[in-house]
Amino acid sequence: MLKLFPQIEKEAKIDYKFCGCFGTTKDNLGLIGQSGFDENILLFISCGANGIINAMRGIEVIEDIIKGKENLLAKLFSPLRGSL
Repeated sequence: MLKLFPQIEKEAKIDYKFCGCFGTTKDNLGLIGQSGFDENILLFISCGANGIINAMRGIEVIEDIIKGKENLLAKLFSPLRGSL
């Protein structure tokens, strides 16, 4: 990696590296909604193979929760849905 920055290659030292990780739920849906620990804590964890789709719909779910509106997808994405 330091070869990308030849001007600091001799001076820099890398102690730790992290490439990332991939997490998912059993049903490949994100965890979007109230946490279950505190109704003021909203989770928006868009992970897995459907991350982009979850993110697109998740913002609508969060917005409706904040506005106090019903959202048909809220139960589908609920962190408390019991399928984890």
